[in-house]
Amino acid sequence: MPLVMRDDQPATAAVVFNDAFGEVTAAPGPVSWVISDPAVASATPSADGLSAVITALAGDGRFTVQVSSGDLSGESDQIEIDPGAAVSEAISITMTPNEPAPAA
Repeated sequence: MPLVMRDDQPATAAVVFNDAFGEVTAAPGPVSWVISDPAVASATPSADGLSAVITALAGDGRFTVQVSSGDLSGESDQIEIDPGAAVSEAISITMTPNEPAPAA
């Protein structure tokens, strides 16, 4: 089952590189983030490239995220933008009063 996100729910994805012993190590080169369908979603990498904010651009669709560095690459499971949940509308209201101002 694909991961489901709404159009107003950006998601952060992160990548970690491990050596042959399972220890965390540096990326073998610049990290690249690619969305399979750029009309449906975008990826905005962090300055170090080790994470990215994935943002839905369309009301519905499916895409994958591919990350690569040097000779290494990996791809996410399919991510689906749910058209039924894509419309973000108000469903409740919360009012929080401030402290009263001192009398003048």
